[in-house]
Amino acid sequence: MPGAFAWPAGVGDVIVGLLAPVVGIAYMGGVRGSTGLLRAWNLLGIADLVVAVTTGFLTSPSPLQLLALDRPNELISSFPLAMIPAFLVPLSLLLHLASLQKRRQLELEAGGSEVASRRTEARRQDSSAKYDAGEPAYRVAR
Repeated sequence: MPGAFAWPAGVGDVIVGLLAPVVGIAYMGGVRGSTGLLRAWNLLGIADLVVAVTTGFLTSPSPLQLLALDRPNELISSFPLAMIPAFLVPLSLLLHLASLQKRRQLELEAGGSEVASRRTEARRQDSSAKYDAGEPAYRVAR
């Protein structure tokens, strides 16, 4: 595999992969600014995929080959490596886009994060007050 493909694609994959648990833990923990961090991580992942696909095309034997003319990227067209651009790259792209879309949907449903935060916090306080008072935190419909 030529370095013109392996280095940019590999470094990007490692960075995105190492940041995934950090971003996930921050977001799930409700750390301030984690929504922006999640968005930036998804955009970084998409950019990494674009770089990998672009350098893959530019280093593979084809009319588009501009890099690695002495040692083209022939391995990427043989099994099992052919599964990466055929399935894993599109799947990863769809998952990043789905994450961005879901986050946006949650923001739109909230109708303004400040108002939604206050409502959520009020519900939590109301629920915990009922729990502390010995009342059930839910009501059974009859």
